[in-house]
Amino acid sequence: MDAPPAVAAAAALDLAVEISDVGPSRSMEEHEAKLGVAPGSLCKTLLVRRGEGDYVFVVVSGGRKMDWKKVRDVLGVDRASMATREQLLDVTGFVPGTVTVLGSATTLPVILDAVAAEFDRIAVGSGSPGVSALVDTAAFVVATAATVEDVTVPDDR
Repeated sequence: MDAPPAVAAAAALDLAVEISDVGPSRSMEEHEAKLGVAPGSLCKTLLVRRGEGDYVFVVVSGGRKMDWKKVRDVLGVDRASMATREQLLDVTGFVPGTVTVLGSATTLPVILDAVAAEFDRIAVGSGSPGVSALVDTAAFVVATAATVEDVTVPDDR
């Protein structure tokens, strides 16, 4: 397997990354178990559209979902939406399930949810299916110039 995009991107940011290829999973919980990480420390990276051609990454802790009011308040906008699949591919170069801040085709602002920021290490996408990039959370914040914000609520599905 070729190295996922996150590897070169992390190196360029001077961010240590551990790549873990555990293959496809049916749920966040299953993927966390395969990775051997704490529940909630596997994060999903979402692309939020805050205006025409204006996007931001929101990195959300597993078991949580975005609270749109909180997101709009943080972004200072009246409307925001999830990017479409086409926008996601155009802006990041990634398909759903592989999105990562690390190696995106476009450098964008990053919001890390406050819950995810409480973990010493988080697992984020790598740009390849079934492959996660484990990083030191504080180093990730510095390397990506992320802001830490309370933008989620528990996902009670």
